[in-house]
Amino acid sequence: MLFSELFPVLISRRDIPGRVETVMTREPITCAPDDPILRIYSLIVASGFSAFPVVQKKETIGVISRRDLLRAGNVRTSVKNQADTTVDRVMTTPVITVTPDDSIATASRLMIDHDISILPVVDERKRLVGVIDRHDALSGRMP
Repeated sequence: MLFSELFPVLISRRDIPGRVETVMTREPITCAPDDPILRIYSLIVASGFSAFPVVQKKETIGVISRRDLLRAGNVRTSVKNQADTTVDRVMTTPVITVTPDDSIATASRLMIDHDISILPVVDERKRLVGVIDRHDALSGRMP
């Protein structure tokens, strides 16, 4: 069983107390809409993360994930044959975000409802201040 399949079960067992700011990852790896998808493939391999916020002029405009790359075609074929393909052509939009003051339970529910693995955390000006992923959300269950 995959973690993505277990996540809704684990979350449904009990409401997770706390706010997003207590578990979010600060200063996440980001990419730009004009980055080549080859860079994203390399980031996934090098970082171990599977999704990244797409930022333009300090505003979060989308998310690019391993799933987006797979939807765009076979990753290796896509990278090899479409080196000019950029993030903005395959990223997920509109972006779903939370704020640092939102509850971890709200963030978890959004990830489940939209079948996504990360949520950008933005301030009142829509500027990226972090991300919360499924692992971060579950860490809120720990004493």
